[in-house]
Amino acid sequence: VISGVYLDTNVKTTGLFAATTADTTEDTTDTTTTPVTDDGSSIGLEFTLNEDQSSYTVKGIGTCADTDVVIPSIHESLPVTAIASNAFKGCDKLTSVTIPGTVVSVGAAAFQGCTGVIKNEYGISYVDKWVVGCDKETTTAMLRNDTVGIADSAFNNCTLLTSATLPEGLRYIGAYAFRACTSLIAVSIPDSLIYVGEFAFEQCNELTKVNINDIKSWCNITFVNSTSNPMQYSDGFYVNDVEITEIVIPDTVTAIKDYTFIGCNKLTSITLPDTITDIGKIINKIIGRLYPCKPLPKLDFSKGNLLQTAQVYRRLQKGEFRDAGVVEAGIHHM
Repeated sequence: VISGVYLDTNVKTTGLFAATTADTTEDTTDTTTTPVTDDGSSIGLEFTLNEDQSSYTVKGIGTCADTDVVIPSIHESLPVTAIASNAFKGCDKLTSVTIPGTVVSVGAAAFQGCTGVIKNEYGISYVDKWVVGCDKETTTAMLRNDTVGIADSAFNNCTLLTSATLPEGLRYIGAYAFRACTSLIAVSIPDSLIYVGEFAFEQCNELTKVNINDIKSWCNITFVNSTSNPMQYSDGFYVNDVEITEIVIPDTVTAIKDYTFIGCNKLTSITLPDTITDIGKIINKIIGRLYPCKPLPKLDFSKGNLLQTAQVYRRLQKGEFRDAGVVEAGIHHM
């Protein structure tokens, strides 16, 4: 690992910095040291400041000459949160890359051609604790237990993939990660998942089962757009392998995020607790986005607070939803 230079007081120095000594015997000891940063991370990597102005993305290898690259968690006092697409593409001399826990996104083809870095296990390609690709012949994906993220486009167009079991501890699924997996019929989502990138499940038209363990954890996932959520395509929503048609949101949930229940075609009712204070576009999220739902599910506001009722009613009054059935469903249960 190459990094900043430091002075090792245990090494005998010569020239202007030599200590005065009566010993004039020539010192043949090798005094060369390998400079390292305090955290052991590599230097010379190329970074770019993200749009939020509060974090960095690794853009490329830069001038780094390491074969065992250690990406820092902090660069210029800000966290390193992403690895750009093609960042290390073609770096065939690399033998390992350590990705810090601060990284939440790995771009497509970030390690393409890095044959010494990529480890293939049962058809799944890994760099450190991130999935970066798969063999096109893979039919079942059971990811390693220590997997924390799936890179952008990692399973994109893996048309033979039929099922994906995602381990507890997985936190991030990148953009286009499972796009066009046209044979995918079942996916299990862990409680640890908190982010799914855009178009992650686009064109997964054969999905019939999405299984989760906990409604609260499901409500905590950020879906970037509608096709980030596998429920956009699935006919069945399962909790602990039991298909459900009614959902009671637990009172430990304070917000429901965009696209949380999109495509839940078989839902007939959703009960909201009075703990929910951030409902935002809740009708869009639950009724307007429960599409196509026939019949429309009912919303039970009996346990809701005045803030919920007022916000929903204002949206209904503005005529934001063209379908009279949606309006009637919303008003009837307030």
